Amino acid sequence: MSCLLIIPAYEPNESLVDVVTQTLAQAEQRAFALTALVINDGSSADCDPIFEQLEAIENVTLLTQPTNQGKGAALKLGFAYALEQPSDEVSFIVTADADGQHLPQDILNVAQRSDETKKTILGVRSFDSSVPLRSRFGNILTRYLFLLIQGFDIQDTQTGLRAVRRQDLRLISGIAYNRYEYETEMLTALVGATAIEQVPITTVYEPGNPTSHFNPIRDSVRIYWVLLRYILTISLISICEAIMVVVLTALDATILATLVIARASSVILFFSIARSLVFQTSGSWFRQAVYYLLLVGVNLVFLFGFVWFAETQLGVPRIVATLIGNTFFFSINFVVQRNFIFFDRAPPIQKETDQ
Repeated sequence: MSCLLIIPAYEPNESLVDVVTQTLAQAEQRAFALTALVINDGSSADCDPIFEQLEAIENVTLLTQPTNQGKGAALKLGFAYALEQPSDEVSFIVTADADGQHLPQDILNVAQRSDETKKTILGVRSFDSSVPLRSRFGNILTRYLFLLIQGFDIQDTQTGLRAVRRQDLRLISGIAYNRYEYETEMLTALVGATAIEQVPITTVYEPGNPTSHFNPIRDSVRIYWVLLRYILTISLISICEAIMVVVLTALDATILATLVIARASSVILFFSIARSLVFQTSGSWFRQAVYYLLLVGVNLVFLFGFVWFAETQLGVPRIVATLIGNTFFFSINFVVQRNFIFFDRAPPIQKETDQ
């Protein structure tokens, strides 16, 4: 088994040369087959001496993007390069960041663990009090959003230290995003396709994190949008359904008629979006449609009982009772759909502009 270390780099400093040199040296000491690929993601001419040093190191390949296209684009370029190599030369890859936050020993530990287990390995940091509050809060938020939506607890959703099997590279190479949000989409794709193991790594933070090019506002929006789009899609359809409830109530429709008509108006739209966008499934649409309709039926039975009781016995307005009932069922429905209906994951769709 041989490993390719892929490091996307934008405006790096001398620490990148040290990390690559030391990682290769320690790999040789451990008799571990490792080569390195550094991707210059459109850095300025001031960084040319650093890339020239890297290119001169044995077992290091340098690829250069003419302009800065983002970390995701650089990683996909690296994955394409890995797939072009013979399988006996690159059987799996490890990605690491260029800002010095990943120590050589941790890079090798993640690589060797993947070699031993044949799993995707994530090197996860410890977010204790020594980590800046901004980073701790961002990780907690993203971690629990990912757990809610994907049903898998990733302790460090933004870790750049990851080992991935060769057979999974085509799956993640097709992801349409090119910048920091790509790594969240990458986790989403891998969770549905392969076994994942998390191993602790040393947490390294320089004061002010000067070598990082992460924009806390712009790039956080990109990352969270990848996750929140699932919730927003379902919420939008729920709003449309609520409007139908208001209209039908104004027309003096019965509770049962109101709920059935409103739900029926959203079923086809939601089913289509759920397959293509929310869960990106490749399973049998007929099987999924049957199970989804069963879930809708169960929902209607319980929702009718709740709305009837709330309106007739407690005097709660029908629209308010409906919104409360739908909110209660939201998380339950999501878990059922993810785990029992739309559980077959489809490879992400590649946009033509990224080819």
